[in-house]
Amino acid sequence: VTGNVTISTGVYTADGVIEVIGNLVISSNGSLEVGSQDVKVYTDLSTTTGGRLKMTNTYGSATVMGSATFAGGAETGLLTAGTLHLERNFTASGTAFTASGTHETKFDGNNETTQTIAYSPSAGLGFNHVVFEGYDYKVLAGAPVFLGNVDILASSSTVSGSVTAKIGGNFTDATLDGVYGGWQVANTNFFGTNKTINSGFITSNVTV
Repeated sequence: VTGNVTISTGVYTADGVIEVIGNLVISSNGSLEVGSQDVKVYTDLSTTTGGRLKMTNTYGSATVMGSATFAGGAETGLLTAGTLHLERNFTASGTAFTASGTHETKFDGNNETTQTIAYSPSAGLGFNHVVFEGYDYKVLAGAPVFLGNVDILASSSTVSGSVTAKIGGNFTDATLDGVYGGWQVANTNFFGTNKTINSGFITSNVTV
């Protein structure tokens, strides 16, 4: 689809690969269900005024090459499987973005810039599993919560930010920065039970 696309007032399910050569807006209580398909947005994705993105199939994936802003309806129970690829900035708060189950969010920008992740979820909510990779520097803002595992791949630039990040799952840093490590967030609270921390260096105030 060439041009901007708006989904509103209804439930729509992807039937085959969908490529939007423009912005994708989900609004007015509309819903887009990715299913087992691939959805690619070449510029920005946003949810507003009750709009929601649904990912509940392990084989489903959504890729946003521009910025992603979640300011629509509550996503509780709607992001439970599949992979969301985000290549530029991410903004969400409250219940407008929360994931669970096996859902994975990948911050994999390779645009030689900074990828800002501004996230302040409601209590008990957060990202599920998260993977950081790609050349872009990742900067956390707000009060980010990672309920599942956090993996910083060897290909990732540093993850930083003047925030307190909460991590409930396993933590792995495979970057090759042997001086400061790939995780350079001001404060980190590991709150999971029977989890592992696999990192040579963590440049952060750590609470366990």
